[in-house]
Amino acid sequence: MIQANELRIGNATSKGVIKSILENGVHFGFGKCSTFSNLEPILLTEEILLKFGAIKQTVVLKYGRFILRLKKDYNYWHVTDLETMGYLSKIEFVHEWQNFVFVMNGEELTINL
Repeated sequence: MIQANELRIGNATSKGVIKSILENGVHFGFGKCSTFSNLEPILLTEEILLKFGAIKQTVVLKYGRFILRLKKDYNYWHVTDLETMGYLSKIEFVHEWQNFVFVMNGEELTINL
């Protein structure tokens, strides 16, 4: 389950892309709403990262200044800075990646899932 404080307009969830955030849930447009408890995160996969514009380089993916390595045993992406190779974050779900890129680059990531 996704926590309400993790969400932003434009985040992709199991029910769709959020158009607005309400007091008790979210709105997806066309009258479609959901409570927070009914939302499930979407697992961030290599395929989705490539749709967002990441570039595959041997065993890692590169997105702008970020390097992403899949930690298969834990099912999350280890994100490091390309220049310093310093650890930045671990990302498991699409909405987390969207929020991370927005915070770090000011860039809105949109995708048709």
